[in-house]
Amino acid sequence: MLMLKDELCVSKSMHVLVVDDDEAIREILNEAIESFNYRCSVAENAKDAIRMMEENDDITIAICDILMPSINGIELCNIIKKKGNIDVILMTGNLEAYSYTEAIKEGATDFITKPFSIKELQK
Repeated sequence: MLMLKDELCVSKSMHVLVVDDDEAIREILNEAIESFNYRCSVAENAKDAIRMMEENDDITIAICDILMPSINGIELCNIIKKKGNIDVILMTGNLEAYSYTEAIKEGATDFITKPFSIKELQK
């Protein structure tokens, strides 16, 4: 599992984009990521995330919820992968509809389930 403290993420200037339509999840992840001394931006939907990626060319990881209105996380993952070298971590609480294997097949670097542990991200 790709973690935020993994060898791929050793730079203190890492910039993480969190995309989730749930405000509480955005706030929890934002606080956790900033506590790791990384930059964090949050978007409540895929359209805002795409705009943020166009304005910030230093985003290295995007953590995206799968179930979002309009453009879902899998579609967003495909858009992100076409735009550049950004690792995508997909997340969902709907394990009946999505699996690790499906997420990786869609281009994600990793997959986490909700609810998640902040320690799970920090490893």
